[in-house]
Amino acid sequence: MENLYNNSNNNIAFKNIQCEIINNVRRKLFSNIENPMLAQQNAFERIKTQVEGTEINKALKIDKINNVSEFIKKIPVQEFAFFEPYIKRTIDGHYGQLFRGRPVFYLTSSATTGVSKIIPCSNEMFEIFKIFQRELISIMSICSTNISMNSINISLGARPFLKNINSIPQGYLSGILGVNPPDELKNGRFPSEEAFMIEDYSERSLRIYNETKNKDVQMIFGLPCHILNLAHDILNISGKQSLNEIWPNLNVLGYSGTPIENYEQALYNAIGHKVSCVGAYAATEGPMGYEIPEFSHGNHTFTPTPEHVVFSFTDVDHPNSAPLALDELKAGGEYNVNISNMCGLLQYSMKDSIKVISVEPRICYKVLGRKDAVLNIASEKVSQNSILQVIAGLQQKLNKVIDHFFVYPKIYDQKPRYEWILCSDNLKNISHYQLQCLLDELMMEASQNYKNKRLESGAIQSPSVRIVPAYLTKQYFLQGSGQGQFKMKNAFANKSDFDSFWREKIPNIEKYL
Repeated sequence: MENLYNNSNNNIAFKNIQCEIINNVRRKLFSNIENPMLAQQNAFERIKTQVEGTEINKALKIDKINNVSEFIKKIPVQEFAFFEPYIKRTIDGHYGQLFRGRPVFYLTSSATTGVSKIIPCSNEMFEIFKIFQRELISIMSICSTNISMNSINISLGARPFLKNINSIPQGYLSGILGVNPPDELKNGRFPSEEAFMIEDYSERSLRIYNETKNKDVQMIFGLPCHILNLAHDILNISGKQSLNEIWPNLNVLGYSGTPIENYEQALYNAIGHKVSCVGAYAATEGPMGYEIPEFSHGNHTFTPTPEHVVFSFTDVDHPNSAPLALDELKAGGEYNVNISNMCGLLQYSMKDSIKVISVEPRICYKVLGRKDAVLNIASEKVSQNSILQVIAGLQQKLNKVIDHFFVYPKIYDQKPRYEWILCSDNLKNISHYQLQCLLDELMMEASQNYKNKRLESGAIQSPSVRIVPAYLTKQYFLQGSGQGQFKMKNAFANKSDFDSFWREKIPNIEKYL
C-alpha cells in the first residue's frame, strides 16, 4: 500500500515538473511576442556577435550598425545568389565565411526553383530550431492538457542524412530535427533514425506503425499531405476504421509547409474525431511563426517569432521602397518576407508573402505562400511560369490550340490531385486519359518538386481533366476587351477559390463542371 502511495506521489510530482517546464517555455515565448521589437533587438545583437570577424561582415560591415532598425534600413535585401560564393567557400573547407566556426550540418532545401540549395547551419542556429520545437509543444499543450515534453509523438520528415561534406553531415532539416530533438523530447520521439532513412514511403509507414502501435501517441508533426498518407497507410495495415482505435489520445497535429484547410476534414475522418491543428511557419533558413489557438481563433493565422530571426518586410505594392520592421507593418498590408539568421544569411529574401490581419494587440498574419508559387497543396510550390510551360508543351505535343485553362488542387478520394479544365473546341478526338497522362508528364518536367511528390512520396495522385467549350471564356474576354491589359486568372489555390471565381465571372460554365 505504501508503495502505491509513493508511486502516486511520484507521478504527481513528475507531472507537476513537466507542467512547470512547459509553462516556463510558454511564458518566455509570450513575453517575446508581446515585446517584439525588444526581442528583435536581442536577435540582432546575437547575429552581430555571430558574424564578427567573418567575410560577410567585412562585406556588409554589420559591426558598424548600432540597432535592429538601422540594420533593416541600411543593409540591402539580397537574393540567394549573393550568398552562394560564401557558401561554396564554406563547403570547400574555408570556414568563417558567414559565421564563426564550422557548420554542424549542411541543410538541403526543397527544390522549389528546380535546384536544391545547401545552407551551412551553425550550432547556434540548430539550437534555435530545437527551442522552436519546445515552443511549439508548449503551444500544443494549450489544446490538450495531457501533453508534456515527454509525450509520445511522431515526427514526419525527409531523410536526415544524404552524405558527408568534409565529415559534416548533409541532410534535410525536417529529418535532422526528427532524429536530433531537444533532450526533453527524446524519450517520446518516433520514428527511429532507421525509419527516417527508408526511401519507400509505404515501407516507412509500416515501420512507423510497428514502432508505435503499442505507444500512447498524442501528437503527429509533418506536412498535412504526409500526415494524411501515414494515416491511410496505417489504417490499411491495421485494418482499423480510424486512428483513435490505435491511439485514443491523439488530439493534436502540428503541421507546416502548406495550408491545412484542404486537409482538415480528411484528417478528422481518418483520425475518427476532430483534433486541434497547430501550424508552424518555418523554412530551412529559420523559424518564422506559430499558429497560437488563442490568437488565431480557428482562422489559421500566425504570430511571428521575433526572438529567433530578424525580420524585415518589403511592401508587395511598393517593391522598391525601404524594408519595414515588425512595428511598421499595417493591418491589411501584403508583404514579402526577408530574414536574417544565425547562419549569416542577412536580409535574405525568402520569396514568401504574408498578409497582415491585425497589428493590435499583437501581429497576426496569413501566409500567402511563395511569391512565385501559385499551387501548393503538398509543399510542391509550383510557379505560374511552370503552369504556363505545361500548357505550352501540351499545345505543342497535340498541335492543338487551347484557348484558356483553369487549374486548382483538390483532395479527391482522401488524396490531393490537380484538376485541370481546358477551354477548347479542338480536343474532341483526344481521350481524357491521354490528356491526363500528358499533363502529368509535362508537370513533372516543369517542376522537380511536383515530380518528387508524385513519384517518390506519392503525396499527389494523377490529375483529372475536363474540357469545356471555348466560347465561355471568349465571351468573358469580349466583355473586358475595353479594359486595357485585360487578363483572366487561370490558377487557384483551391476549389473553393475557383468556385467563387466562376460564379461571379463565368456562371454559364456550371453545367460543364
